[in-house]
Amino acid sequence: MQSGKQLIKWIGKVVGAGIAAFILLNLFCLVYANIGVHTTNSTGATDYTWEPNGFFSRLTEGITYGRLDSQGFNNSYPAEDEVDILLMGSSHMEAFQMRQHENVGYQLNRLLHQDGSSGDYVYNIGTSGHGFTDCISNLPYAMKQYHPRKAVVIEMTTLGTSESQVNAVLEGTRSRIPSYDHGLIHMLQQFPYLQLVYRQLKEGGQAGVADLNITPTASKAPDEAYAEAVNALLRQAADWADGVELILFYHPALQLDRVGNASADVDQKQMQVFSAACKEYGITFVDMTDTFMEAYEKDHILPYGFANTEVGGGHLNRHGHRMIAQELAKVLSSMEGNA
Repeated sequence: MQSGKQLIKWIGKVVGAGIAAFILLNLFCLVYANIGVHTTNSTGATDYTWEPNGFFSRLTEGITYGRLDSQGFNNSYPAEDEVDILLMGSSHMEAFQMRQHENVGYQLNRLLHQDGSSGDYVYNIGTSGHGFTDCISNLPYAMKQYHPRKAVVIEMTTLGTSESQVNAVLEGTRSRIPSYDHGLIHMLQQFPYLQLVYRQLKEGGQAGVADLNITPTASKAPDEAYAEAVNALLRQAADWADGVELILFYHPALQLDRVGNASADVDQKQMQVFSAACKEYGITFVDMTDTFMEAYEKDHILPYGFANTEVGGGHLNRHGHRMIAQELAKVLSSMEGNA
């Protein structure tokens, strides 16, 4: 009888210890890596959105925290009813690694409103996992939802694409990023620790640096099929922009050799094809390669990497965001001056 009571008491201690450990793990992950749970975006402007007004924090890459806006996007600039410039992109633009006043969207707004002027309003819907072709696929829905009055700015991390990717966009058969809007997985992700475990399992252990969307540059020179795919995609993108200025900006990965020399991972033949196609369809193409290289050579500044990650790797850091915002502000100001 006594042994039975001891066993029950022991089981109670184990269960209690397990519950206490689970609570502590969730409290830790609430600060360490918490970005909430995403749900399907019914508007189609992005494949999914995070929980409206949700809190996020991250110590896995950069050290940051903040609160999302009422639509589940990472914006902290005062909202306006009308969107002048819509910013689309991947996790680089979502910028969960940055303090909110350091990301491209916020800085671009600040630059366009400097000196107290009533400048154009930028709204950022950058979302993890949304590569360039995903953004183009979502473009007509984003236009319908936000009606940007002046420009759409879309981020690019690679010039590489394929005929199958382009056909999926043009035919409307692209596979959208799934969300668990209900059910057991959705319920379990309400716990920050289980949310982190789920992302690690889904992303192969890359929960801290997820969805970079940087595909390897093709080893062979672009052929006729590549040129046709790029032209078909950009022709359709210009049509979907419906008369609004379309700006594509490309930021390449930088590589450091053993002695610290930097080089940009850019396929020049692909660059020529892409630049020519943009010119053909009236699209403004902004290439950050020279700006990034000059910053490194003159000031030893890298656009990627954080103090708690690898040097020059991962997502854009505050230097990269600042340089992109400054370049885009110049382009937008130039367009305004030529209007």
